[in-house]
Amino acid sequence: MSFDAWGKRRETGWLPIGANGIVAFDTKTTTRGFTGHEMIDSVGLVHMNGRIYDPEIGRFLSADPHVQAPDNLQSWNRYSYVINNPLSLTDPSGFFFSGLFRAIGNFLSSVFRAIDNVVKVALSNPIVRALLQIVGCYFAGPACPLVTAAITLGAGGSIVDALKAGAFAFASMGIFDAVGFQLDGARAALGGAFGVVKAAVHGVIGGALSVAQGGSFLQGFASNAIGALTGSVADSVTTNPLGNTLIVAAGGCAAAIVTGGKCAQGAVTAAFANLYNKFRLGSRTYLNPWDVGNDAHRTLQRELGSTHGYQSERMFSDEGAFFAGRVDLLDPARPYSQIWEIKPDDNRSIANGFAQVTGYIFAGNLTGSGFYHGDAFGGATAKSLPGEYGWYHYRLAAPGVITYNFTPDRNVFAFNFATYWAIFYATLPSQLPGVRVAVPARGGYRR
Repeated sequence: MSFDAWGKRRETGWLPIGANGIVAFDTKTTTRGFTGHEMIDSVGLVHMNGRIYDPEIGRFLSADPHVQAPDNLQSWNRYSYVINNPLSLTDPSGFFFSGLFRAIGNFLSSVFRAIDNVVKVALSNPIVRALLQIVGCYFAGPACPLVTAAITLGAGGSIVDALKAGAFAFASMGIFDAVGFQLDGARAALGGAFGVVKAAVHGVIGGALSVAQGGSFLQGFASNAIGALTGSVADSVTTNPLGNTLIVAAGGCAAAIVTGGKCAQGAVTAAFANLYNKFRLGSRTYLNPWDVGNDAHRTLQRELGSTHGYQSERMFSDEGAFFAGRVDLLDPARPYSQIWEIKPDDNRSIANGFAQVTGYIFAGNLTGSGFYHGDAFGGATAKSLPGEYGWYHYRLAAPGVITYNFTPDRNVFAFNFATYWAIFYATLPSQLPGVRVAVPARGGYRR
């Protein structure tokens, strides 16, 4: 079969066929002809599904109901075939010229192929895969195994490889999350040895996980132990969980290289320990302000108890004090002039805390210089500490009053605390513990 540019039958030598030759054409083998459409040779027409086309004049017998390209004048002749460009375009439906769409499709296909090639080349690098896994698991939280499996597939791994990688990620998350819970419970008892014990525990877990992956125990131990020790450096640089974890991952990578292991493996295991042990991204916690307040107290009390020897929740009831109550923090060396209340960072709480502290203190110890409280943060005026639910940002807001702001972990759903406390104070000014304000007065105190 042979056709000219407009779809009219011709001889195989490109010579024209007379009308009798067209009518006599044998259609027993197929009725399909020009661009795969049905040929109606008995009347010299082509059935293009949507409309009937006459190849003799290069026009459809009915108008196209669509104007495909209003900015192209050829498109306004709705009887023309493929905007009068049959050498470049075809029209499989009888309505739209398909060459343009095929060209667009080919272009998009080439773009996607290029992107696919770039992704494959990038994922062939184990360092890139490790970074993608760390960042992906940070944003995915408990869905980290799915991210790990997807990266494995994208790197050309089989479905079995992806399932293994996802299962290993799931196991690592669970182990580090459980260990983190146990370590937090033992933090107070371990005191200053907590960091060393944590590094050792992380190292043992990392070594076991390395062996499970076919690696060396020493390499896994070094990567995770050094990663845990790097965590203290990371805490001083940033409190952002992702930035903090990337610094820890760099420490794990360096330790793996020094011990002859793989940087990527060391980085990932150290990062997992940081994400799912320190920041506990493996589970989601629902909080209310009381949970956060208690955690804010425990976090600072634990820190200053280990670094300064300060006492916490001491009942202050010595004779001569204006009223009795539990002091949040107290320096046993200066029990009447160096005490603190820990409050949320808002004006009402600051005033409340200052009044409480004033009520605890002997009148004779209130000097013109105010309370002595400069050593709480080692001479600084602010300090950030990681707690169970996120980061607490403490500051010395007034004499004897330390306030905190709260930045929850990504896996923590919490109330808007500023709004909560505003509503709380507006509606319950003196109904619950911690809201009573004590103002010193002659002969006692008043509420």
